[in-house]
Amino acid sequence: MCWLSSPKVRLAIIVNGLYFISLFTPTQRHDRPHLFARMREPLPERAAPRRMPIFAPLPPPSGPSKAATNVMKGFDQLDVYLTNDLTLVKRPGHRLLLSPTFTTRDSNPQAPDTVLLRFVSYSDEQTFSDTSPFIISADGVNKVDATAGDWYSGSAVRHSVTEGDGGEVIETVGIELPYEIFFETISARKVIIQLGHDRVELTAEQIEALRDMHRRLPQPPRDSASH
Repeated sequence: MCWLSSPKVRLAIIVNGLYFISLFTPTQRHDRPHLFARMREPLPERAAPRRMPIFAPLPPPSGPSKAATNVMKGFDQLDVYLTNDLTLVKRPGHRLLLSPTFTTRDSNPQAPDTVLLRFVSYSDEQTFSDTSPFIISADGVNKVDATAGDWYSGSAVRHSVTEGDGGEVIETVGIELPYEIFFETISARKVIIQLGHDRVELTAEQIEALRDMHRRLPQPPRDSASH
């Protein structure tokens, strides 16, 4: 039995013994997640886009509503817009109007994702471009600041230029504004809009007209709105 004294032989016996023991030992389940399983996990809730509350309250209207609606039953669509465009600038050779609108479901009207701010310019010459600065300030806080042109990505802006009678240049600039920013803006007392070189402070009547658009959505009961 002198062969048992060999270190190599003893090592071989130990290895073979461990192998046979493993054959009769039940395997244990490993609950540690794999790397790719972790990568497929959903993002945290804070990464999801914020949505406006469906029944965000506003002060009662001060007069007849300046907003109107149009229903398209076949498409379950409710369009909300102003009965008259807002005149932002009116001077010789240049006039700028604002015509906002948004669309929601007729069967379940609630705050949409975006509001389309449609600016229409009538001027002696072209005034705007795809990279014109666009700023919205509400009570001194910039809700939108696209001075560097960052706002004009994807479908955020649509700019067109046509020629009217007598050589008048007609421009339209359509900007999709998140509804949350729209509501925060119309909730303010002082609103300033800058598009290109035009910088305008909305009148109280113009802010009230924009609020009427939100009031076309279902409103909370008066007693619950105060809580």
